[in-house]
Amino acid sequence: MAKSLALLEDHVVLVTGGGSGLGLGVARRCRDHGARLAIMEIVPEKASALRAEFGDDALIVEGNCSSLSDLTACEAAIRGNFGRLDALIGMQGIFDGNVPLAGIEPEALDALFDELFRVNVKGHLLAARIFRPLLEQAGGAIVLTSSTAAYAADGGGAVYTATKGAILALVQQLAFEFA
Repeated sequence: MAKSLALLEDHVVLVTGGGSGLGLGVARRCRDHGARLAIMEIVPEKASALRAEFGDDALIVEGNCSSLSDLTACEAAIRGNFGRLDALIGMQGIFDGNVPLAGIEPEALDALFDELFRVNVKGHLLAARIFRPLLEQAGGAIVLTSSTAAYAADGGGAVYTATKGAILALVQQLAFEFA
């Protein structure tokens, strides 16, 4: 794709969960707009595919967005490679299959809740905390993705919807704290 307007020229952008789906689309779009990219991806095969596609044009960091140590390592890699960060775009997320609450066994619900909240909410919360100093130095921005499920019923099952509502509340709190 030919480069369009260089809206992100000379910007360093981190996309978490950038190995597939919307995250990969956002990473490609940022590249097309001139960004210098860092992409964090948990799945080794996806990270390898990113390295093949982006080559030296992106810093690919294998890691778990809900792991404090992995995010800290990612921050150190970004600091070492670029010296700054202009934007954090949190794209990681997992879905619950839109299964009604009554259709989930209590034991499975317990595990599903922990997994979805760990990835969908904790990952954003930790990333905002870890990358805030770098973003503050650059006058940067944080973009955290939610879903229409945060606003309207039937965008996912009960657990997914709860995580997306939590992200909306988190964005409001971070806007208040970081403003």
